[in-house]
Amino acid sequence: MNKIIFNKEQLFFPKKNIFFTCLILFLLFSVQLKDISDEKHGTNFYDFIIQLTDYLTFSYMIVPLFLILLPCCFFEGHFTNYLTFRFKTKYKWYSYYIKLTIFISCLFLSSIIIILLFQSVFLFDLSEFKDSWSFYSQNYYAYFESFLSKTSPLFYILVSFVLMFLQLWVLALLFLNFYIISKNSIFSSIFTFAVYLINLIVIVNKIDNYYPFTFYFHTNIFNYLYLKSETQFTYTIFSFWIVWIIILIVVGLIILQKTDLYFEKEKKV
Repeated sequence: MNKIIFNKEQLFFPKKNIFFTCLILFLLFSVQLKDISDEKHGTNFYDFIIQLTDYLTFSYMIVPLFLILLPCCFFEGHFTNYLTFRFKTKYKWYSYYIKLTIFISCLFLSSIIIILLFQSVFLFDLSEFKDSWSFYSQNYYAYFESFLSKTSPLFYILVSFVLMFLQLWVLALLFLNFYIISKNSIFSSIFTFAVYLINLIVIVNKIDNYYPFTFYFHTNIFNYLYLKSETQFTYTIFSFWIVWIIILIVVGLIILQKTDLYFEKEKKV
């Protein structure tokens, strides 16, 4: 177990689990980096980063790894009861875990960014870090010609990172609410996976009426612009996440007021 000061608060988290998660991410992105360098000519650094928000990469690699990491950061039994005693009030206990979900989401995404930057330095020339759309992007995203002409790839990836963080944080908050109810990180992980799986089912089965309410719809900017028939970037894409965050925090507070915070120690199987 390790601890760090975050917003004047000591946060406890399992250092070893995070290290192994970063190692898996490094290996996965190494394969992806090789693919983009071998098969896609005329690409640059930004094309590699944009691949993060690709449906397969984000939905089937990044998010599942994050959901696997989450239960490892929520301790069971005596330690959780110690935190309850330490903070004395349910509000302070909840505030601590809100900060923990923010920290975990930031740390996970920051690890991805650092890994990608480290790998890119050894593959791309300095000229390929120039803030301009590559020949590959101009052809592949020809439908968004107006958007590309008014937006830089640097702006695109920065906004994408914010959207990715918001989705990860929403999933972490959802996990936290299930954790308060079940008091078991494994069950909470299963319930959170189930909600996420419903999102994937809607996308895979192309259920048009519900697709605009899925998480991925509000994470990939190109996808959002296409389905909204927009030609310019619109900040309304953030409203979905803001509403989700407010709802989850309020619901969490309501559940907290009606729940006993005593956590039994998990039994080893």
